[in-house]
Amino acid sequence: MKISKNCELLSGKGCFKGGDDKETACYKVITADGTSVSIGSYVILVDIDGPNKGKTDYGNDLFEFTIETNNGTRSIYPRYYKDFETSPAFFMQEVYLRDAASAWIILFGNMDYLKVNPSDGKCKNNTSITLDGVTNTTCK
Repeated sequence: MKISKNCELLSGKGCFKGGDDKETACYKVITADGTSVSIGSYVILVDIDGPNKGKTDYGNDLFEFTIETNNGTRSIYPRYYKDFETSPAFFMQEVYLRDAASAWIILFGNMDYLKVNPSDGKCKNNTSITLDGVTNTTCK
């Protein structure tokens, strides 16, 4: 991976926009293609278009992954990925809030959560469809 900027653990060096750039517990870099990456003990944040473009908005251009340790083995999952199987209602609530966007994209291959009303999950272009992660996984 080629790095264009290494912000290390320092605050306010411009690898992220807003509060994420002030974090000193995460190692932050900008890759050669402009992607911002922040790696902490329990989380990885990826801003696909870096600090100078886009909205820096969860589920739009900012995605989160969880780092877990079980029996000495570290694993990385899209945030709330495991909740899809164990608590689908909670998972969908987090999808509507865009916190589970990384998991949604990997599970269903789309970003249709951006096309729903967050209060009820109904697709804005077709209110007869409610994204539920089981029967309806797209607004098409």
